[in-house]
Amino acid sequence: YAMVLCRRSGGGRGPMKAVIYTRISTEYQEEGHSPEEQLRRCQQYAEMEGHEIVGHYHDTGSGSGFEHRPGYLEMMEKAGTEWRIVVIYKLDRIHRNLRNMVLWLDDLRTIECDFISTEERVDTSSAQGRFFIQVMGAFAEMEREQISSRVKMGLEGAKRSGRWIGVPPYGYKMDDTYTDSGHRKNPGALIPVETEAKVVKAILNLYVKGYKLSEIITQLVLAQSYTRSGTLVWNRSTVKAILDRCQLYLAGAIGFNEDLED
Repeated sequence: YAMVLCRRSGGGRGPMKAVIYTRISTEYQEEGHSPEEQLRRCQQYAEMEGHEIVGHYHDTGSGSGFEHRPGYLEMMEKAGTEWRIVVIYKLDRIHRNLRNMVLWLDDLRTIECDFISTEERVDTSSAQGRFFIQVMGAFAEMEREQISSRVKMGLEGAKRSGRWIGVPPYGYKMDDTYTDSGHRKNPGALIPVETEAKVVKAILNLYVKGYKLSEIITQLVLAQSYTRSGTLVWNRSTVKAILDRCQLYLAGAIGFNEDLED
């Protein structure tokens, strides 16, 4: 049904000058998503529709931030003058966020340009195509919000059960004891690291005495207290994070609530 709605015969503007945009993520490159395969499919579709291909733009990088995509930016600078329609392999090659997609679509309409997605068979040169892309984008946005909600619930549940998610904070390490079957005995449990624990206690004691962040860093360097990476270069954000987690250090695990000065 979607393919029928979005065919050019349903009110398109006829053959136009077209460019092709391809993008791959630096994190992965699945078969069928390579720039060569994207380009091939886009060329095939554009030629089938009778469009004249006048350019090809490509970017490498994950995420939805188009401000860091040189190919995308160059392509959009020439929109409306050198080309009237852009052909992409899939919608997520341009934008994964519904708001960004809708804004981009409005920009294209302002300069009387359109786009085609070969995989979803979407052609915004027709009213049906514009309607379809917004409906589909709304469903995609809803799914992302549901996934995000489930992830947040999982993280909150882990915290309530006393399990740490992610890289352990300075002063701790993950419990690395295993059962005979090879599973962690206490997944997510934090255990104090003796050398780092001493530094944390020093930072908290200095803060209680009224030392500022810069002064605490100076004292750490003078005391030859090393960072986790083994240097004496302490970032303000690292020290601030330790102070912000004072409750975790004072009550979060055995070993940190001892020997602190009143």
